[in-house]
Amino acid sequence: MKKCVMCDKSYDDEYFLPCGNAALFSSKNGTAPICISCVAQTIDPKDLHTIDKLCQYLDISFDPNR
Repeated sequence: MKKCVMCDKSYDDEYFLPCGNAALFSSKNGTAPICISCVAQTIDPKDLHTIDKLCQYLDISFDPNR
């Protein structure tokens, strides 16, 4: 179990987005410190710039065509 830094709730590791090796704030198991629910609430899925910034934060590739 891991605690989300935004909502302070505990979830299984699968409830956190994976991060790349160069992510600034990844946990020891290579996942984001923010749960998927909190990520979904803080980004606008229609704004590709927001999605790109999230991908940069997580150190994962961004392909706007996918």
